[in-house]
Amino acid sequence: MALRTTGMAERHWEDIKTRTGIELKIQEEGFCFQTVVDLGMLNHIEICQEVSTRAEKEYKIREELDKM
Repeated sequence: MALRTTGMAERHWEDIKTRTGIELKIQEEGFCFQTVVDLGMLNHIEICQEVSTRAEKEYKIREELDKM
């Protein structure tokens, strides 16, 4: 669920790639939960959650700034 966060931007995916060493191709057709499992991302849950939390906070801040 962390990888489906609304605020996930390209820079967040790059951060995950850099920190895990796993080449993610999220724009590719067929990227799904099974792909995440096959890539071994479950071994990096903490990293995904951390990046996702940061992405969500940044997204909320951008939304609030846009309202101003």
